[in-house]
Amino acid sequence: AHPQARVSEIPMISDRARHHSAACRSAQPAPTVAFLPFRKEEIDQSIPSRFLDQVARYPQNLAIRSRTHSWTYEVLNRHADVVASALLETIGRGEGRVALLMRHDAPMIAAILGVLKAGKTYVPLDPLHPAERLNTLMWDADAEAILTDAAHEGLARYVAGSGHPVLDAEALFAAGCGQAVQTDVAPHDLAYLLYTSGSTGVPKAVMQSHRNVLHHIRVYTNRLHIAACDKLTLLSTYSFDAAVMDLFGALLNGASVFPMALRAEQPSAMVTWMRDQGITLYHSTPTVYRLLLAALQPADRFTSVRMVVLGGEEAHRDDLTLFKTHFGRDCLFINGLGPTESTLALQYVMDHRSEVPSTMVPVGYAVEDTETFLLDPAGRPAQLYGEIAIRSPYVALGYWRQPELTRAAFLSGFDGDNPRIYRTGDLGRLRTDGAIEFLGRKDWQVKLRGIRIEPGEIEAALIRQPGVRDAVVI
Repeated sequence: AHPQARVSEIPMISDRARHHSAACRSAQPAPTVAFLPFRKEEIDQSIPSRFLDQVARYPQNLAIRSRTHSWTYEVLNRHADVVASALLETIGRGEGRVALLMRHDAPMIAAILGVLKAGKTYVPLDPLHPAERLNTLMWDADAEAILTDAAHEGLARYVAGSGHPVLDAEALFAAGCGQAVQTDVAPHDLAYLLYTSGSTGVPKAVMQSHRNVLHHIRVYTNRLHIAACDKLTLLSTYSFDAAVMDLFGALLNGASVFPMALRAEQPSAMVTWMRDQGITLYHSTPTVYRLLLAALQPADRFTSVRMVVLGGEEAHRDDLTLFKTHFGRDCLFINGLGPTESTLALQYVMDHRSEVPSTMVPVGYAVEDTETFLLDPAGRPAQLYGEIAIRSPYVALGYWRQPELTRAAFLSGFDGDNPRIYRTGDLGRLRTDGAIEFLGRKDWQVKLRGIRIEPGEIEAALIRQPGVRDAVVI
């Protein structure tokens, strides 16, 4: 009937069969008495609005616990109001960007909420990055002010330069000045800029809106049945979107988040602390997961954890074996794919009965309101193998002030319709069960412990050095 049809375009599995397979093969979380479904209409608001709903419902619930802080929702909200009031007094109302240069702890979380309450966009800066890079990001984001803590005030003043206010969030909390802040934040307003390594030699910032963040948290909530009784790890630094899932996955559901500074503690101490605190949802890159579990004895088990969520890099069959060894029979193991440009796109759910036929754990099936495609080198739909592309109304808004990069990565639909399609650069293969298996990158980008690294950015840094005529990184 169609002798000129390309074999690679012939559907191997219908969409209906793929959805049926995903539903049949995905393990389901055990029912939680306190679980309240996150309704779709609830994404049409701001992040602070959803957070305030939790404050009103669970004022005395534990919101954050770290080695040094233990705050209820009521206390966290009060600190966020202090930050928002100070920002509005210092830089005024309206759109704008505020950089954060803070350690991985409770004050950082209050600062994020304070920036959002003030109607601003937060731009996280990692204190361990070189000062020159931080200064570049501050300039590129055109940030109006910088929030910091006592440990990083000197670095913050260097990064901010002259003419940019530097606010010590901890000093603001101690002063306690501030009142409940009422701002008109729209669902389509920018929530954050997250900088990733850039292939052109310059970091690029992914823009995301309040509505899109709420969509991803809604999907995460409903798939994992996150409830007010849950306790979530926060291991990723706030400059990565993995932290967005953990932070807002907890605080937009009345649950508790436990920030833990990986760089400051021994794995054995962290494992002990997580077990003592009764963590229920564990989330990290596979590398960190292996590092922590290596500190366990063969008979050690996490009895309170009901979900192990991995992402950011390849998960191996041995990771599933570790899961079966150290986590309870009712616990689920979840692998997924969600680049910064589309925080939550694919998930694959397993339990203690699951087996992985190959060495790699699949990244799975598309989540709600998301479609995935495989594209051939010409950008045409392929069926069995190709670049993983994501179509959803909730992919990122693009790259901050980089329209050409945005046009190259974010496409209109194949037939000119919306929603847009994001080309991930990741290669995938369709399995017989309809799941997608990750097969590496189509470009030179690499990941180290889940961190995106573009060799082009390293080349650009090398070329700037005196005496270097040219450079290549492979």
